[in-house]
Amino acid sequence: MAIQQWKHQVFISFRGEDTRRNFVCHLDDSLRRKGLKTFVDDQLRRGEEINTALLQAIQDSKVALVIFSENYVSSRWCLDELLKIIECHETHDQIVIPVFYLVNPSDVRSQNGSFGKSFAEHSQNPRYSKWKDALTKAANKSGWDSDVIREDNKLIDQIVRDVLENLKLLDPCSLEDFVGLDSKISKVKKLLATGSSDVRMLGIWGMGGIGKTTIAETIFDEVSSQFEGRCFVRNVREVSVLSEEEGILKLQQLISELLEERDVKMYTKTIKPALRERLKRKRVFVVFDDVSDRLQLVYLTGNQSWFGAGSNIIITSRDKQVFEGITDNIYEVEALSNTESHQLFVRNAFKERQPSQDQIPLIGSFVNYARGNPLAIKVLGSYVCGKGVKLWKDALNKLSKFLTRRSKMC
Repeated sequence: MAIQQWKHQVFISFRGEDTRRNFVCHLDDSLRRKGLKTFVDDQLRRGEEINTALLQAIQDSKVALVIFSENYVSSRWCLDELLKIIECHETHDQIVIPVFYLVNPSDVRSQNGSFGKSFAEHSQNPRYSKWKDALTKAANKSGWDSDVIREDNKLIDQIVRDVLENLKLLDPCSLEDFVGLDSKISKVKKLLATGSSDVRMLGIWGMGGIGKTTIAETIFDEVSSQFEGRCFVRNVREVSVLSEEEGILKLQQLISELLEERDVKMYTKTIKPALRERLKRKRVFVVFDDVSDRLQLVYLTGNQSWFGAGSNIIITSRDKQVFEGITDNIYEVEALSNTESHQLFVRNAFKERQPSQDQIPLIGSFVNYARGNPLAIKVLGSYVCGKGVKLWKDALNKLSKFLTRRSKMC
């Protein structure tokens, strides 16, 4: 039998009108922060027949997360997804993890209650018996119940941990070790600990690819569960200071996650007094990632008085001026040392193999071009991985010419 090639690590099957806005978005974001490749169908399903591209995406995924919600079985599209998932589980050993989101697992298992009534509407469909069998098989598997773990953040944490544990059984090296990360994490934690006793705001500054987001993600994953509320606001750079709608959507995400409420609606950038008072009473951990303009922070945080005493706020940016007058401390992410750069390049260029005698002298040249930038080192290492010495030399020659042209333009 041919070895299954996985394009995605996680496929998420869900009913959009029930879960798309908050739960699935936050779940997908948490999985991606762990470095996992996910597939989420973001298109509204207007047709009745599932398309072949989606069926292929299911087949190309190691893990299928099935988010059973109140209206899941009202969609023939969702039921066909589930049918394909069970088929892949039985023929390709795909891992299936059910999540019972505001529905009783026994109702899904036996098609009872309001869940069963919705499903009964398909009783005349020729695929009804196959759907019924798939529902029972999926619901009988070990999964997660929102009635047992009521807070979305904690439920998502458990689901992500479950996915990681399952993937490690298949691919122990799915998540890379980050060279030189531990010392940086320690320094940032010390800066957070020495900030104001009220709300501590820390800026993480450095060039693109230097590891700002990785540091913020690691600290967020390690300590945010110790706080009463938490939120990782990604890609703040994409929030145009001229677009009120973009800012409101990010603000809605922030308030929703910190207050752990699924139905927070924001129509203006002004937070209602009742919500603001609730925020003031919560000790929260928030990351604003990739901020490019101080006005974005003004839009999203107003000022420190929005958050309760003991809250920690981390802001990452390529622009040091973003932090002026806002943060208590600024941590500049240092470039990797020559030794760390060499180690990271070898890891990406050779994986489990050893470099040849002809390649060893060339490693230093690639490392020098990257100038301690982890992303650049990974890109260069991955590019020459598995290639011969000739291609290595060609790549170095192209890099030299490119940098020469760029220096002349400056």
